[in-house]
Amino acid sequence: HYFIQSNLRMTEILCKWLNEDVHLQERINPSNFASAFGSGYLLGELMNKYGLQEDFTSFSPGSNTDAKLNNFSRLEPSLRLLQVPFNSNIVADVMREKPGAVTSLMYQLFIALNRKEQQNLTSHAMEAMKSSQKMTLETANAEFYQNRLRQQFPRQVQVDIEELVKNFDKKRLENLDMALNAQKAEEQASLQLMQSLRQQKMERSRQLNHEQREMIDKLGSSPKPRTKVFDQKVKESQELKRAQISNKIVKDTMRGLDDFESKQNTTATARSGAVMNDFSSYIRGEGGSNDKQITAKDNRVTVMR
Repeated sequence: HYFIQSNLRMTEILCKWLNEDVHLQERINPSNFASAFGSGYLLGELMNKYGLQEDFTSFSPGSNTDAKLNNFSRLEPSLRLLQVPFNSNIVADVMREKPGAVTSLMYQLFIALNRKEQQNLTSHAMEAMKSSQKMTLETANAEFYQNRLRQQFPRQVQVDIEELVKNFDKKRLENLDMALNAQKAEEQASLQLMQSLRQQKMERSRQLNHEQREMIDKLGSSPKPRTKVFDQKVKESQELKRAQISNKIVKDTMRGLDDFESKQNTTATARSGAVMNDFSSYIRGEGGSNDKQITAKDNRVTVMR
């Protein structure tokens, strides 16, 4: 809590210095302090006002990655002259507007620039004060710093492509969700329609069954009166059936009598032929001493006659 209060107090002091003494083109307050210096453009303006950034016209006021890399790459030599700690990690925190990072950097700039003003040193004088060996080392460090900075922050084209891919994936997922929701709604509507049609069919079936039961009950409770024409037709039909039955009985009886007479005639003819054969044998003397047999045959003849 104490650190937060101290950081807020330091930010207020820096805002007063920047607005009243330096007079940057943009007014700075604690609410926009981190975002105002996140692109490095106002830092270049600040260094230019103190005669340390002669190439300020080459700074980019934009907020994309390429503009930030350009600005912070040009700031590195100027901050190196002031002996302000400045590396790719600090730049990354400032560009990402990490809480406290901008305040810490601006506080060190505030101290270094005030010291420069008190000593009345120009940038050329500050360069001349450095040994050649130290300048060679700082040049190598500057190259390392720029390479490291480019590795940490890809070019704006790559950022734009990644953002485009991200937006495309997001839109694709949104469209997929919309399609799934539409399909789900369509299936739900189809299911409701099928249920409604099934309910209507069931209701219609119950209604028809009810009407049929009412009709059956009505027909059973109040039978239709019979007419004279109907009774006459029933009577004629019954008489016709009785006549057919009588005719059938007569035909069957006559057929039976004919069959009986035919059988009787056949039997009589057969017996008459047997008697005549016996009588012929008797005439020819084949009977001999068989008088009893002849008598018996005579008796059968008599009976047949």
